[in-house]
Amino acid sequence: MAETKKITSLYVVTDSENSYEHIGDIDGGGIEKEWLKNHIKRHGADGLFKTIAWMNFQVFEAMREVNQEADTSVPCDAVKLPPPSVGG
Repeated sequence: MAETKKITSLYVVTDSENSYEHIGDIDGGGIEKEWLKNHIKRHGADGLFKTIAWMNFQVFEAMREVNQEADTSVPCDAVKLPPPSVGG
């Protein structure tokens, strides 16, 4: 089994007692810059781009489905892109 290392995390606010964080807000997702630069130097950026593109696709696809369920349309509905090949 391959060893892995977590490089980023996303969080959703599920409860808040202050006025600057709202339920549903997304936080996190940043990658430490020096780690990122070293990774790109050693391994290139293709894997990062593919994975981030796949995550973007998932969000747009879910948004498209929500919009279809609501019987509304937004510009991104016009294009249905196939998922990118990840890890290939």
